[in-house]
Amino acid sequence: MNTIYPEGSRAIVVLTNTNVTPTFLKIADELNYLLFPPTADDKFARTLFSELQSGNLDGSILSEDLRQYLSPNKLREYSSSLNPLGPVEASRRNYRWPDNQGL
Repeated sequence: MNTIYPEGSRAIVVLTNTNVTPTFLKIADELNYLLFPPTADDKFARTLFSELQSGNLDGSILSEDLRQYLSPNKLREYSSSLNPLGPVEASRRNYRWPDNQGL
């Protein structure tokens, strides 16, 4: 299975003796996380998550619509539900290119 990361001009090839998709995708994602530095989008997502956890969100990084949605009450709700989870140990994007499309 090839996993392509176009933003970093890289690909990871994982060979397994199973056709179970989650197995090789998990391995490829973990290798990507360990071997390559986080992108600007990854850093932004981690910062946003930690600010939601703490309840101290920098409103200047949000769109006007999201600022309106995240009322002080909603922000407290997010903080109270996310804070017990502790610090983020790993994160990844949750998208995939369609398998073998156009190949």
